[in-house]
This record gives sequence, C-alpha cells and structure tokens, in this order.
Amino acid sequence: MPTEKLSTCDAILQATIAEITSAGAETFTPLTVCKQLGIKPNLVNYHFKSREGLIREAAVTSYEEYGRGFVKVWEQLGHAPREHFAAALKYQVDWTVSHSSIMHLITNGKAEDFTSEQRDRIAKSLLQNVSLLTTAVGGVVDGAPWDHVATTADVARRPELGYAAGAVSWMVSGHAAWKAGPLVQVTQGIPESGSINNVDQQLLAMAFAIVRYFGDKS
Repeated sequence: MPTEKLSTCDAILQATIAEITSAGAETFTPLTVCKQLGIKPNLVNYHFKSREGLIREAAVTSYEEYGRGFVKVWEQLGHAPREHFAAALKYQVDWTVSHSSIMHLITNGKAEDFTSEQRDRIAKSLLQNVSLLTTAVGGVVDGAPWDHVATTADVARRPELGYAAGAVSWMVSGHAAWKAGPLVQVTQGIPESGSINNVDQQLLAMAFAIVRYFGDKS
C-alpha cells in the first residue's frame, strides 16, 4: 500500500520536530527545514505565523505523539500488570531522554506562550498519560489487569492509586531529566557509581516500592 504523502504543513512540522530533537530549539531556524524540503520560507509564516509559532506547534504535536506511544504500551502489555508498569516507565524515560528539548519546551514554557487550543491538547495528552500510568499501578496493586483505562471515578474511589502514579511519574521525570543532562557524563566517570543501566534498575525497584507502599493503604 503506497505511503500517503504528507501535506506541506505536516512535512514542515515533522522536519522541525526532527531538528529540535537532535539540536535543540535555541539555534533552530526555519530556513533549515525549508531547504531540506525544497520549499519557500514564506510557507512557514503562512502555516505557523512565525518561527516561535512553528516551534510551539512542533512541541505540542510531538507531545501528542508521545501520548500515542503510551497507548501502544497499554495495548501491548495491559494484560500483564507488572510488565505493563515496567514498560510504561521505560517508555517515559526513553522518550524524555531522546526528546529532551521537546519536553523542555512543554514543561518549562509559560502558559501564555501557547494558544488555548494548544494548551487543551497538552492537557488532554497529559491526562491520558496519567490515566494510563494509574491503570498500570492499579493492575500491580490488584495483581490482575484492568479491563479499562483508569477514570476520574476510579481515582476518586481509590485515591491511593493516583498518589502512587503521581509519585512515580515525578520520580521518573526527574531521573529522565538527569539522564538526558550533563550530570550523566560526570557520574559515568566515577567507577563506584556503576552503570546507567544499574541506575535504571534501581529506579524501577523504587517505583515498585512506591506502588506497594500506596497499595498497602488501600
């Protein structure tokens, strides 16, 4: 089946996401992607108003793609709670590390930097991701997979699951930010620190410990 050709707008977005992911947003110039795509620079302003508008839309679009990846993890491993939970955490870490510039734009940008429509899209993806992580937590606590994605009613009925998901998510986010940053190069030079893989394993062990702690409260 032939691959559907991207629209000019989508092609600009995907090329921008790739550029920001590899080199960051600070030095990004739309002219780079225009040359790659063989299009006129005025098309950027036509579709996105400005360089900043293009960067913001690329960040939001990429974050939505991140959310779709979370859904795939649920679809593939939702029937195996512990594996689902571990895979969800690994996915969060791996994506955040490989897209650290994108995540920085989303988490450190001011609300007024984004349009109301973009803020709604970010909130929708964030709520979905938290719901899927809460579903994974619930499966581990119950020792059986859930047949649905956690809802606000589930969290209201069992708030400990939301607390656990929140605690784990913040811990994993901090670890991913550290792993993507310059401190990794420093710690890799210290023999006693062990490998980054060992740190990842300890993170997972701590995440399961958090879930057990809140699970005992239920």
